[in-house]
Amino acid sequence: MTKIRPDAEKVKLVCDNLNVHSIGTFYEAFERSLARSLVKRLEIIPTPKHGSWLNIAENELSALTRQCVHGRRFGTIEKLRNEVATWAAHCNVKQKERPMAIHHRRRSNKTRFTLSQN
Repeated sequence: MTKIRPDAEKVKLVCDNLNVHSIGTFYEAFERSLARSLVKRLEIIPTPKHGSWLNIAENELSALTRQCVHGRRFGTIEKLRNEVATWAAHCNVKQKERPMAIHHRRRSNKTRFTLSQN
């Protein structure tokens, strides 16, 4: 922050929900006065606990691993890229045939979202 945006009044930092992403981490990593000056300029924007872009990316990588590359060896990086591209194209076609829907249910004070195939 001090090198890239020294004149910025506020710096917005989008974080996932790991417990290490907190203001306290600055005080553990830096001297107290420096940590305080950085924290004053920082605005932490958390991602949603459920359904964040990070969860979606992790789910996609998990599916790729299980469905395409698990237990296989690829002789070249080009072969791996071709296999992944073929897998992704197949998944995209299947997704267009059966799009996902988000269903909203309200129970007492809790809102619940579920995903299902249409």
